[in-house]
Amino acid sequence: MLTLFKTIKLWQALVLLLVAAAGIGGGYLAYAAATNSGQTALAKTQELIPVQLGDLVNQVSTSGGLLFPNKEALTFGAQGTVAEVLVSEGQAIEAGQPLARLDAATIASLEKSAAQARVTLRNSQDALDQARTPHSAQEIALAQAAVANARLSLRNAQDALDTLLDKDSLEHLAEAQAAVDNASLNLASTVLETAITLKDWDKKLAAAEEALAAAEDGYRGVMSKWLGMTLTGEQLATPPETLLVLLGVPLASLYNSQSRFTDIGQWINTQGPPSDDPATPWSEPVVYAWLNYLPAPIVATCEGSFIPPGGVCIMKEMTDAWNAFQIAQDNLASQQNQAVKAVVKGDSSATQARNALAGAQDTLAALKAGADPLELDAKQKQVAVAQANLSKAEEDLADALAGPDLLDLELRQKDVASAQAALDTALERLKGATLTSPLKGIVTLVNIKAGQAVNANAVVVEVADPLVVQMDGTVDEIDVLFIREGAQADVSMDALPGQTLTGKVTYISSAARTAQGVVTYPIQVQLQVPEGVQLREGLSATANIIIRSEQNVLLIPTQAVYGSFQQPTAKVMSNGKIVERPVILGNSDDFWVVVKEGLAQGDRVVMETAQVTTSGQLGNLRGAFTVTGQGGLGGVTGGAGGQGFGGGQRPGGAGDRNQNQNR
Repeated sequence: MLTLFKTIKLWQALVLLLVAAAGIGGGYLAYAAATNSGQTALAKTQELIPVQLGDLVNQVSTSGGLLFPNKEALTFGAQGTVAEVLVSEGQAIEAGQPLARLDAATIASLEKSAAQARVTLRNSQDALDQARTPHSAQEIALAQAAVANARLSLRNAQDALDTLLDKDSLEHLAEAQAAVDNASLNLASTVLETAITLKDWDKKLAAAEEALAAAEDGYRGVMSKWLGMTLTGEQLATPPETLLVLLGVPLASLYNSQSRFTDIGQWINTQGPPSDDPATPWSEPVVYAWLNYLPAPIVATCEGSFIPPGGVCIMKEMTDAWNAFQIAQDNLASQQNQAVKAVVKGDSSATQARNALAGAQDTLAALKAGADPLELDAKQKQVAVAQANLSKAEEDLADALAGPDLLDLELRQKDVASAQAALDTALERLKGATLTSPLKGIVTLVNIKAGQAVNANAVVVEVADPLVVQMDGTVDEIDVLFIREGAQADVSMDALPGQTLTGKVTYISSAARTAQGVVTYPIQVQLQVPEGVQLREGLSATANIIIRSEQNVLLIPTQAVYGSFQQPTAKVMSNGKIVERPVILGNSDDFWVVVKEGLAQGDRVVMETAQVTTSGQLGNLRGAFTVTGQGGLGGVTGGAGGQGFGGGQRPGGAGDRNQNQNR
């Protein structure tokens, strides 16, 4: 009831007081009995009340406690000993202000860990560089020379053998001639296949080079798109995250969401784009254009690859373009290595075919001259050794030209990534040795003291923004459907007697709570804290949430309503007689009801000052209803029998339900 009286206007309160005084004093004397055309006298329990214009507001009340939603629980992130605590509970602080520090021994240990992480990263990077270029140009040249020498040795050994072959054997001569013919056909086939293979690889290499050029243009385009930067050749070899750090580009600051549309009002430039600052590597006009003209959400970085619906993530675009560029480079290198292998294989096959043809020809010639058996055996063994040496030299050359081992390269890349993550963690822990405030506000908790040992994840200090105050409460299931986010609320507290703060509903839970059969829904109301007022967490508060408001409407007391639910009436004093007049009613707040039709401002209606129950009247109507059946907002409390027809803070559905019960 206290909440209801807070919503009554001054003139409404005066009228109610007048009614109460008149009821206590005895009322007017009755005269003349009622007739078919009108009643001429007031009963002792009746009074004339003028129809007046006023405001009618329906509210839902909820109670709860205050809290600061913008709160941060801070940890050092590393185990150590507290050297000093720089703040105390309740102290006002600024963003970035130091709050506490770990001791020198802990800091020295963290610095050592960071240094070790840097060494590990350097070693991992060196191993990666080695994996990318496993063989130098000198090693490849030596392998090529070894192949050439092996071929020369084989040819000399074959020549020596050929001179010893039996020249007089007709059978051998026929076989040697057939071998020459086969070797000639094999050489021609090998040369043709090699030419076709080389042509195919030329096409593949051209396609890979075009893909690399497109990927490079894509990476350059992304950096130009968001920062207006033109990358140099050296910068192309640097990942975007590292490049932005090296160039000092504060991507998160440039594309801070708080900087969006700061120069646009009704889509009209108020200041215009800035000029490009030559001291910065990025283009200020480009950044300005994205911040002010792109309607979609923009985030500099996105955690867990999350992108706002319909928005863009700048760092993801840069990283995707960089990855595509790297893939294109790796693909071209792989294609080149395979092409070299194909060339080497084709050359080797052709060389072998030529050597086979030459050997067959030499054999044929030697057979015609004849040879010593022992010397022939020795020469044959020399040819076999030379052939084995050539095969080994060709394998070594193929390995040298094959490039890096892809599995080993991937392992080294992961080692570098792991070492970089370890360094980042070590640096973050070192930075966290001096605890700083992430926001401007007050210190709500200090859980440490100088000399105390702390764990890495132990909450040591808690800070909050006292300017953002929220009240948590619950509303009944009957009321929840009529409350909307953004609805205005009047908040009162016992700690601020006589003062009402303005708030608005910022959250309505979609999940219900049930306790002892009562279903409620949690809601949150954010308060507007007046300047100079310092609130504290935990203060109890009551919020009256406005769910409907009508201004400058005709109002009469609910005690002045007669008739039936379907056909309500009002008794009006007209020309000295009381006439019952049909009316159309609207919303009600349990004390007053809106008259839509049937009465005019200044009309005087009969109001019951005490409860009277007769067969021809409804008594003390306390609900809102219309002849159209749509229903208004019921009274705050629905009574039993002939008193009350619904909750004044609930729309017509609840009021209709109580009306049916009270009939």
